[in-house]
Amino acid sequence: MEIRKRPQISSLLPGKRGSKAAARALSEAAEAVVRDAIDGVYLQREKPRLSDLLKEIQRQCQRKGLSVPNFRTVKRRVDAIDAKEHVRKRSGAKAARDRFRPTRVMSTADLLPLERVQIDHTRIDVVVVDEGDRLPIGRPWLTLAIDVASRVFLGFS
Repeated sequence: MEIRKRPQISSLLPGKRGSKAAARALSEAAEAVVRDAIDGVYLQREKPRLSDLLKEIQRQCQRKGLSVPNFRTVKRRVDAIDAKEHVRKRSGAKAARDRFRPTRVMSTADLLPLERVQIDHTRIDVVVVDEGDRLPIGRPWLTLAIDVASRVFLGFS
């Protein structure tokens, strides 16, 4: 009888087949070619296409006698680049700052009364009926005006 490492019913289930999700099938030399091509060709201000990157990788691999990586392999490597770094290298530091900088939160502490008023419209969950026939007319709208600084209701209709 076989002794199991974990005496649980779940240990009898078959394991997942195939390679692990994070496994790399390329050799170190091919990985270096892909990495160098991404840095030297793709992450440039001219914003070359992915096809230009693939052509450069194919040229370098053939020159060094390595197997050429698949399109999806290269695409995964490009997609794994940090988004901020990707924008910074292809569009510039200002574009990266503008896109990834936290937005400024508007504080209501420095507002004066009636400096900012917000108005909201919503349908009420009430059905209005006709007085004589008692037939439904419809659902009315409620409109509220609220002062942001003092949180006072200024009016409704």
